[in-house]
Amino acid sequence: MMLPLFFAFSAIVIRLALFYLGYENQDSARYLILMHILLILLSVFFSALNHAKANPDKRHFTNHLKIGFKGGSVYTIIITGFLMLFYKVINEDTFTAKREFLIAQQIEAGGANLDESAIEAVRTNIESFFTVFNYCTITFIGFLVITFMYSAGVALLLRFMQRNS
Repeated sequence: MMLPLFFAFSAIVIRLALFYLGYENQDSARYLILMHILLILLSVFFSALNHAKANPDKRHFTNHLKIGFKGGSVYTIIITGFLMLFYKVINEDTFTAKREFLIAQQIEAGGANLDESAIEAVRTNIESFFTVFNYCTITFIGFLVITFMYSAGVALLLRFMQRNS
């Protein structure tokens, strides 16, 4: 269970290094999401594999699924907790800038048809929905879904490898 911790803290160090070196932008965010998806896969795979090697008598699909999901969940909990802290304490300006960008896009899309009350409604809706808590909640649920799919795939792979050996 130490590898998911290692992967999570590695992701935290990379995220902080990118932020403090000034590379935090929309392009790096895409790559960071891909990095998290890869590290979830590695957490699931190595957790299940290490369990299969350590406990050869407990090589069942459900055991592999459970242990893989547990490893990916540890990574997910640590990362979403860090993201909450990161966006609330370290990098507060990101959400304000993203909100203002979304509001400007909505106003531009509405054109001259928007009156002052419609603009205020757009601003209120975006500011109430696009919060750090909602972002972290959606990230948490998304990462758990990815973790479950990876756990099922890794459990099938390990089960297939067990039958062929």
